[in-house]
Amino acid sequence: MTKSFAALSIVLLLSGCLAHMRATNIATNLNSQAVGQESPYRWYVVDLEGDKAALQQRLIGDVASSKAADSKKQAILSKLEELEAKNGRTTRLQLKEVRILPSSFLFGAVIDSVTSKVIETWVLDSGGKEVVYTIEHVPGTKDEAFKV
Repeated sequence: MTKSFAALSIVLLLSGCLAHMRATNIATNLNSQAVGQESPYRWYVVDLEGDKAALQQRLIGDVASSKAADSKKQAILSKLEELEAKNGRTTRLQLKEVRILPSSFLFGAVIDSVTSKVIETWVLDSGGKEVVYTIEHVPGTKDEAFKV
């Protein structure tokens, strides 16, 4: 799944002091949908002048090194290059950053801790365009299995 890394903003032209409250309500609903879709993006409220508010979409997770072994990183990059080629984009990908995502649900956190599954968001430069892929894998295992 790819998505532009650039922060997406929506200005809500709501009047009066209720703008922040309405924007927060909308952000809460959108974030619930994002969790259900396992999206690495969340919506945040930004207050503007004149009793207006905006919603801004940002990547979540802490920027860190990938927990994948070097051989698995190469396998992941090869798969991503293949996906980029299918989408008509360049296959010369450059990894810009990796974000380690939190588990979406309490139940998911328990399963992830037992299985040691890690979910990472890889932000890549694909010919001048930023694309984002979410990768699931189990670090330190002998198999090179991962899910994009």
